[in-house]
Amino acid sequence: MNDEQEEPPGRMLRPKVRVLGEEALVPESSVISPAPNRFSHELSGQDGPFPAGTRVLLLVEGGERSWVADAAGTYAEVKSASLRELSS
Repeated sequence: MNDEQEEPPGRMLRPKVRVLGEEALVPESSVISPAPNRFSHELSGQDGPFPAGTRVLLLVEGGERSWVADAAGTYAEVKSASLRELSS
């Protein structure tokens, strides 16, 4: 089909497959194992590698920045102001 013709309804278009380079991997030093299975906070906005709404476990509380881990075990520094405590 050329660009001027419409695709038939229900046809799913997929992007071309490409292999990401080594720089796309999360470094081992940024992953904890086992990953947390309970969480103390939720991110109120996008911060670091986490989208808004991600539930995290607060590991190190700092002034402006704190360290957290998500359900995948990703360990990262986020803005303390973006952390919202979960109610028990």
